[in-house]
Amino acid sequence: MGEVKMRDQQENASETVTDSWRFPEGTARKPLRYPCDECFGKVPLDYCVPCRAEFDKRHQKERDRESARRRELRAQRKAAQWARCASCGAKFNGKRTDAKFCSEACRQKNYRAVVANAAKRDDGEARARDVPELAK
Repeated sequence: MGEVKMRDQQENASETVTDSWRFPEGTARKPLRYPCDECFGKVPLDYCVPCRAEFDKRHQKERDRESARRRELRAQRKAAQWARCASCGAKFNGKRTDAKFCSEACRQKNYRAVVANAAKRDDGEARARDVPELAK
């Protein structure tokens, strides 16, 4: 009794997934079900040839949508990476989103300028903790 009820539920569940297998209007035939009775409850690897083809087609569409979305996000991230160097003002594509300098030379040049300005201000030895830009 419970087995018959479960089979009816399985048939109803499989009939809801028939979008792409409908026959043209005016035909008296029922739409094919995906997966068929033989394949229902099996792993897609063990499907018959028509069910496997339908499975592959549906999953290829899904993979294509995901790939398009990843390409779009990658393009957005790549466009957002362009920044201006804090030292020389050149436009550069940083490896990190929080990159401030285009090269090690510019980073060093900026550090030396900050330390020199700090030394001029308090006429003493400048330390990294005294310079707010270096303390970060």
